[in-house]
Amino acid sequence: ESIKVTNEEDESKGISKLSVTRWTVRADWFQRIIDNYSFLYELWDECLKELGLNRDIKSRIIGCKAQMGTFDLYFGLKLGKLLYAHTDKLSQTLQIEKISAVSSKRLAMLTVKTISDLNNAESFNLLYDLCMKEIQKISFVDEPILKRKRKEPKYSLLHYLDGCESTSEADYPKTPRDRYRKLYYEAIDVLISSIR
Repeated sequence: ESIKVTNEEDESKGISKLSVTRWTVRADWFQRIIDNYSFLYELWDECLKELGLNRDIKSRIIGCKAQMGTFDLYFGLKLGKLLYAHTDKLSQTLQIEKISAVSSKRLAMLTVKTISDLNNAESFNLLYDLCMKEIQKISFVDEPILKRKRKEPKYSLLHYLDGCESTSEADYPKTPRDRYRKLYYEAIDVLISSIR
């Protein structure tokens, strides 16, 4: 089997070409990357065998391959697909020529409500457990890890401006699942704020 590159309008499940004139981040495109994940990973080795690639291109290929081996990227793709599935519909509807401002706002708030309904432990656990199950079938993706805790500077400009105290030990995640839960909630919060 090989990776199939398709045109934007093509209904098959290959990788879509990037468009220079249209917004290219869509839920179905996240899914296409997920569906072709193993094939894309193997493609990087084929690309490295190409003669005449300059050092910069080779470095990028090696970096892409390394990123694909991380749980971070896989989880990010699954989360992106989940969230963009809702925003894609809103975006398409807002592009209707004769839609009123009142209707636009109502649809935006309905989308916010739908996304807000995902902001709970049950929805996060479903996504995280699905990712864990799927990476068992993808041998090159590492298990999720808890990043090394970085020491906060004693005096931070942001803390000075905000009048904040330094973050407590309780804020630091105890397990990888806690870390990804925090990222999940943050992504939802940012998306909701952006829509509002």
